[in-house]
Amino acid sequence: MPNGLTYYVRANGWPEKRVELRLAIRAGSLNEDDDQRGLAHFVEHMAFNGSENFPPGEVVRYFESIGRGSGRT
Repeated sequence: MPNGLTYYVRANGWPEKRVELRLAIRAGSLNEDDDQRGLAHFVEHMAFNGSENFPPGEVVRYFESIGRGSGRT
């Protein structure tokens, strides 16, 4: 797309009548400039400290409740 977004569409017959969307953002430590070193890791940890909608520790439990894991799971 003109804004730089790349997307892929793939037919998938199973499970029927469902769609799965995934978003991959190149925003990790490998994409940091020297003056940003460590910022992505800091933001990652801050996301698990809680927010207005997720008290501390609830983000992991929420993702596990919808069939997702954290880390290498």
